Amino acid sequence: MHTHSHPHDGSHDHEHGHSHDGVHDHEHTHTHTHPHDHEHGHDHDHAHSHGGEGKDIEILGLLLDHWADHNQEHAKEYKNWVDKMNAVGKTEVSKAIEEAIALIGQADEHLMEAKKALVKS
Repeated sequence: MHTHSHPHDGSHDHEHGHSHDGVHDHEHTHTHTHPHDHEHGHDHDHAHSHGGEGKDIEILGLLLDHWADHNQEHAKEYKNWVDKMNAVGKTEVSKAIEEAIALIGQADEHLMEAKKALVKS
C-alpha cells in the first residue's frame, strides 16, 4: 500500500492510500470528475463557470460545506484505523490518529467560521 496526492482543480489536495489489487477498505460518497491513471472509488466534477464576484462567493460557500463534509468522511475512516490499531496494541499510533481527527474537527470549525463571514459580508 502507498499514498499519493493529486491536485483537484487548484482549490484543494487530498491523499488516498491504495493498493494495486483494486481493493479499497473505504468509501467516498462525493463526486468530482478529473482524469486518473487508477481507480479509487470516486470522481471529481466541479462543473461551473467563473463569472464575477457573486458567483465566486456562491461557489466558495458550496466548497466550504463540501470540504468540511469531505473531512468528516476521512475522519470516520481514520476512526476505524484507531480501533484497529488499539486492537493490536499500537496505542501510540492510535493516539496520533486521534489527535489528527481532533485537528480535522478544528479545521472544520475554521471552515464554518469562514462560511459565516462569507454569508454576512
